[in-house]
Order: sequence, then structure tokens, then C-alpha cells
Amino acid sequence: ALPRFAITGFDQGYYILKGISQYGRSFSGAPGLVGYKPIQTPLRFHRTNNMGGYQNDAHVIVNFGRDGKVQTVEF
Repeated sequence: ALPRFAITGFDQGYYILKGISQYGRSFSGAPGLVGYKPIQTPLRFHRTNNMGGYQNDAHVIVNFGRDGKVQTVEF
């Protein structure tokens, strides 16, 4: 699957597992249900269609400067 889940795997896995532990089989994955602040990648889910689930459409750009500074831009 693209993008590779190794990049966002921890945040998505934690969000899903926490949601299942709180809501059980009724967990839909909808935004804001779990109240989790992501560590690696922002989670901004939108519904793909009426028959499917949710997809994360957030992106992060990481800039490693020549002076040793690291900047991130989320959109």
C-alpha cells in the first residue's frame, strides 16, 4: 500500500487500537473519537465514500537545514 505504513504506522496503529479498546466493535475510526495527539504524523481523516472507511490526508514536510536545524511543516 502507498504510502508505506512504516512512516505512519505507530500513530495509525495506536489510534485504531485505542479506539477498539474504548468502543469495541462499534468503533468507526471517525475523526475525534479517540482524542489522540499523534507523535509522528498528523491524523486528519476524511471519509472516502459511503461504502468505505476513512483516509488520512495530512502531510508533513521535514527540512534538514545545513545549519543542523530541523523544521517541519504540516498541511
